[in-house]
Amino acid sequence: MRGLFTIVVLFGLSGGLYAETYKTVLSEQAKYKAILTNQNFMFNSPFHLQDGIVFTYIGEAKTVLLAGDFNGWKATLLFERKTNNIWIYTWEKRMDKGLHQYKLMVDGIWIDDPLSTNFIIDQSGQKVSTFTLEEDFIPFKKYPLLLKNNEYVFRYFNPDAQQVMLVGDFNHWNPYSNPLTYVGAGWYEMRMTMSPGYHIYCYVVDGEWIPDPGNLVQYSDTTGSIVNVLKVPGELKPY
Repeated sequence: MRGLFTIVVLFGLSGGLYAETYKTVLSEQAKYKAILTNQNFMFNSPFHLQDGIVFTYIGEAKTVLLAGDFNGWKATLLFERKTNNIWIYTWEKRMDKGLHQYKLMVDGIWIDDPLSTNFIIDQSGQKVSTFTLEEDFIPFKKYPLLLKNNEYVFRYFNPDAQQVMLVGDFNHWNPYSNPLTYVGAGWYEMRMTMSPGYHIYCYVVDGEWIPDPGNLVQYSDTTGSIVNVLKVPGELKPY
């Protein structure tokens, strides 16, 4: 995931430090790495990785907790202390798009997020930090995702697709048997219980047969088409 954001970099020049503000494109992973290595730049917390929304606190503390409208304002989300008094909490669950409010509790004291410039003033006159999701946040996971009892979740991302079908040896390559359901933010999804053994499959997206980009176990079949391989655990039933 890549984002456009404003950072402040401090340059050591003769006579002191000078701040130059500019816009740049930097991956969210690079931001996370820069925080953990204590590089000197400012950013607006929280920021988004593919697999989570990362909240950050920097400072001396014994405990740092997070609470917001996304968890019923319960101060139960515990930050993990990294190096150089850097604290991190990563939200790894789905979150609806829109404006969200939150606060931090540092050693038992409620504060707004000092690393965020976004806030509202509540009815008591206190600052409440905010951030906005432009679309539903759905954490990145490797799919097909095994749940239990050989039930798998198949997911496919394409915000421009009108119809996504799952085809494979398990449904005799019928492009009409197993449609995926649109679940929002460009994602299509379905669940299916699979029999043990190796299965080959792909997707049919608006009539075009394409491999599952989330599954890198692929091979070329006898027609030259790229298909995916899924290994389902369990004992094979004798014929």
